[in-house]
Order: sequence, then structure tokens, then C-alpha cells
Amino acid sequence: MNALRWSLAAERDLRDIAEWIGDRNRDAAFRIVDRIEKSIDTLKKFPELGRPGRVDGTRELVITGTSYLVIYEVAEAQEKIDIVRILHSAQRWPPKT
Repeated sequence: MNALRWSLAAERDLRDIAEWIGDRNRDAAFRIVDRIEKSIDTLKKFPELGRPGRVDGTRELVITGTSYLVIYEVAEAQEKIDIVRILHSAQRWPPKT
């Protein structure tokens, strides 16, 4: 089983999602955050679940029933999954440089 490591950006993304939705509908915010967290937890057993990412070395997990996408990297040698970002599908990824 792989260990999950969250980037500061991913932690901030999830907090921002919860706050933005929670300002409008607190129950919906709990449901969405729970769905995102459970989907990410599934990656521990199935790290290749997401599609190949648009950035080399990443994968993208579409969160079913939402408009959110989890960007992650699999470090197989270390048995770790790095959660890079959690983005709304309308957000630009990868960011312009």
C-alpha cells in the first residue's frame, strides 16, 4: 500500500474548495470534500487509477460526480503518491509559464 503526501498547494486547494462551496451550501461542501478525500484514498491501492497527466510524470484523477480533478505523481520506488493539486475543471492546468 502506498503512502499519500499532500503538497501545501493541494491542502490549500481542498480548504479553498470547502470554503467556497461552504459559503453557499455547507452540506454540499461536506459531501464534495468527502468524495474528494475518499477518491484520493483509493489511490493508495490503485495508484494508476487516474489517466496520464498533461504534465510529464503526473496523473489526473477525475472525481466522479464533481467538476474536480486531482493532479498527482506516483513515486513507485518509494511507494508514495504525491498529491500535487486539486483543481476545478475550469481552472487552467498546466499553468501558463
